[in-house]
Amino acid sequence: MGTGTLSGRQAALAREGPAPDQARQRPGLGGGPPDGGGTGGGREWGGAGAEAAFSPAVTGAWMLTAAVAMLFVGFTSTYLVRRTAPDWQAGPMPPLLYLNTALIAASSVALEWGRARGRREQLQGLLTGLGWACILGAAFLTGQAVAWWQLLGGGVTPAGRPHSSFFYLLTGIHGLHVAGGLGWLVRAWIRSRRASAVAQVRATVDASAVFWHFIGVLWLYLWVLLFWI
Repeated sequence: MGTGTLSGRQAALAREGPAPDQARQRPGLGGGPPDGGGTGGGREWGGAGAEAAFSPAVTGAWMLTAAVAMLFVGFTSTYLVRRTAPDWQAGPMPPLLYLNTALIAASSVALEWGRARGRREQLQGLLTGLGWACILGAAFLTGQAVAWWQLLGGGVTPAGRPHSSFFYLLTGIHGLHVAGGLGWLVRAWIRSRRASAVAQVRATVDASAVFWHFIGVLWLYLWVLLFWI
C-alpha cells in the first residue's frame, strides 16, 4: 500500500478515538470510574478513610496543637521559675475543678464513642457522640467560669498573689482554646447532620478530635501543675 493509504487510515483512527478497552483503562486504577461512583463505592469508602488520616485538615490540627503546646511550655518555664521566689504561696483550689475535670474527660470519651460508630459507618451514632461531646465541653467551660466567680467572690483576685495570677492567666488562655475547640466540634456536628455518609465528614471530625483531645490533656496538665506539684 502507498503512503497516501496509510495516512488516510491514521486519520480515520484519530477521528474514531481510542479503542473501548483503552478508554476503560484511563479514568482510574483498575478501570474504575473517576468519581468513585457506581460499583466502586466500597473502594471509595476505604480511599476516603485513608485520605482523611492524612488530610490537610488533620495535618493542620496537629500543627496547631504543636504551636499551642509550645505556648504552654513557655508559660510553664516562667511559672516554675517564679514559684522558687520567697514570696510564693499557693492559692486555694475550687472544689468545682474536680467536676470540671470529669466533664472534659467525659467529653473526650463521648467523642471517641461517636468516632467508633463512625468507623462502622453509623452516621447517627457519630452525631450522638459529637452532640454529647459538645454538651459536656460547654459544661466544662461554664464550670470554669463558675470557678473563677467563686474565687473572685472569696477575694482571690489576679493581683492578690503570684499563684493566683498564674491561675487566671493559664486557665483563661486554656478556656479560649476550649472555646475554639468547642466551635470546631459544633461545626463538625452541623456538617455531620447535613451529610449522607460518614466519609463526607471524616476529615472534619478527625481534625476536631485531635485538637479536642489535646486541650483535654492540656487541662489535666495545668490542673496538676497549679495545684498538685
